[in-house]
Parts: sequence; structure tokens; C-alpha cells
Amino acid sequence: MILEPTLISEHFPFLRKAILAGLGVGIVPDYVVKDAIATGEAVTTLDDYRLSIFGTSMYLLYMPDRHQIRAVRTCIDFLLEKARSLG
Repeated sequence: MILEPTLISEHFPFLRKAILAGLGVGIVPDYVVKDAIATGEAVTTLDDYRLSIFGTSMYLLYMPDRHQIRAVRTCIDFLLEKARSLG
């Protein structure tokens, strides 16, 4: 099944207004409509599905340098450890 959206925007407040105006189903990050869901102004659907626009890989980009500063190395090590612990 191919979805053909009738309204596309990268401006989440605009999409929020469209959803709350009843223009149809919207795909937005949870935080955009969290309060509207809590008050019952909006409802969720397809809760068993997850949309992944980035796939299942995570990439860390940084400039290669022979003399990497300690803060960068510490950040990289921390992120790698967190990623490994999450599976």
C-alpha cells in the first residue's frame, strides 16, 4: 500500500493545527501532540506500528584528527557504551 499525503510540511505547529482541525490523520513526533492526546483532543491510532524514516542504524560523525581532544573521545565512548547497553 502506498500512502499519498495530501498535506506535507516540515513545520510541526502547522501540522498540529491541521490535525486538531480534523483535516485527517497526521504523522508527527509524539511531543507535538502529547498535550492534545492527554486532554482527549486528539487520539492515537496504529499504536502497534512504528515509523522509521532513518532505518535501524545510528551513525556518529566527527572530524578525524590525529590529536583528538579528551572531551570528544569521552563523548564518543559514552555514546558507544549507551548504544551497546540498549542493544
